[in-house]
Order: sequence, then structure tokens, then C-alpha cells
Amino acid sequence: MSADLLKSLGQIAGIAGISVGVLLVLFRDIIREEIFPRLTQTQGFKVLTLIIITVWSVALVGVGAWALVELRGPNHRPGWKPVGVLHEKQAGIVQDMLQSDGIKIWLQELEVRELAPSDQEYRWHRGNQQRVYRVTKDELGVWSVQRTE
Repeated sequence: MSADLLKSLGQIAGIAGISVGVLLVLFRDIIREEIFPRLTQTQGFKVLTLIIITVWSVALVGVGAWALVELRGPNHRPGWKPVGVLHEKQAGIVQDMLQSDGIKIWLQELEVRELAPSDQEYRWHRGNQQRVYRVTKDELGVWSVQRTE
């Protein structure tokens, strides 16, 4: 039963779940021992209080670590990747914008990153030159392009 408990806690809560699970299994075994009849009422209270405070502290540290990773973790913006067939229409719009600026490019020279299903950024760079365009789709299904860099 202990291995199943630790496995399910690890799948649900990761390393924090495993650590809390180990503490709970250890403290459960301590409580099951027949030491409490030999302890005074004050000593038994102190042991139970220590167990509760330790489990609470480990859980609190786990939540704090999770919050720290979420708040200060790496930016979740996806990286740049080559334009594929799925983005050919939007990339063509960006290609037209670049050509209107006097820059002739191939679609393969563009990179894309999806910010949302209807919101992408396209990047073209050659040497010191770089252009970044945001392409968005409105409620009517019309794509619009805006240079961001």
C-alpha cells in the first residue's frame, strides 16, 4: 500500500508529493508503534504536534517552491521555428509586407512562433537586418499584419 500511495502522490504532485508521502508513511508507522502508552500525556502531545508541524512545513515549502518556479520560471513563449505548410498563407502576407519595404525574400527565410491559435509572430533576419511582424486573425477570419520590431 505504501508504494502505491507514493506512486500516486508522485504522479499527482511530483517531487513534493513524494516527500510529503514519505513523511506521512513514516509518521503513520511512528503513530502505530505502541510508544504512546509509555509516554506521558505531555510527551505524546509533543510528538503528535511535531509530526503535524513537520508535515505542514514540508507541504508549505512544496507550495512555495511550486509558486517560485511558476512566477520566476522561464518565459513560456515558444521558440522560433521555420515556417511550415500550415503557416504559408500568413507567411505570404508577411512576405508581401517585406517586399513593399523593398526586401525580397523566400518563405523559407521566415521563422514563426505561435503566441495563440490566431496570433503568430514572424521573424526575418539577414546579417544585421531583422524584421518581426505580428499576424493576428480577427473574429471575421481576416488576417492583419503589424510590424513589431
